[in-house]
Amino acid sequence: MASYGLIIRNKNRQIIIDENYRNQAIRYTGFQSQTGSELGYYFADFSIACSASAVIGYKTSGWVALQRQSHSGNIRTIRLISRSPFTVQWFCFDTPTLSSKYSINYGLRIKNRVTGDLVFDSRARYLRVKLLFDAKADNQITSRVVQGVTDICVVPTQAFIGHQEEVFGATGPNHYVAWELAPFFNTPGGGTVRTQVQVYYTLDGDTGGSYLVTNFSSGGSTFLVSDISNYF
Repeated sequence: MASYGLIIRNKNRQIIIDENYRNQAIRYTGFQSQTGSELGYYFADFSIACSASAVIGYKTSGWVALQRQSHSGNIRTIRLISRSPFTVQWFCFDTPTLSSKYSINYGLRIKNRVTGDLVFDSRARYLRVKLLFDAKADNQITSRVVQGVTDICVVPTQAFIGHQEEVFGATGPNHYVAWELAPFFNTPGGGTVRTQVQVYYTLDGDTGGSYLVTNFSSGGSTFLVSDISNYF
């Protein structure tokens, strides 16, 4: 049986609106500063009300990394870490919803004809992906610029790795080695994102702190960059 419905394509014939697909629209934004510190890191623990499919982006002038996140019901729980005190602005992109927050009261609205779900609202501001790239764990700072874009946010993968292993046959203060791989990023402005995937190890019992592993080149993290110019 043939199906029918509304499909809107751009000049390159790519589908940009389909009644069966809902793009992620900006729903909430807020600010979060560090809530504590431990083991040489500052961290921010916070929660955002959203669906399991929501995308969370961040804007920050300082170096931060996504250490972990989890989702239960309609709550996303997040921990960000940094080597210094920090504040981030977060952006929650979720399925579009009818809202009274829009400044205009007219436009194009599309719903799925079977479920009645809102698929598209021309008043909303949608996730605009401009760049997707991999950053390797080589401790080098990588800088990317999105041409023609003045304001961006970054969606990092949850690639923080913490690992501890026993050194075979060793005793005393160096009995265990703890590894940490953290994909840090910042957005200094002008459509620029900088990344640095750092790897540290700590000898258990040492008083000298962590040591940067400069010759570690495998692994890494993926970053998505979204244009948020003129969203607000």
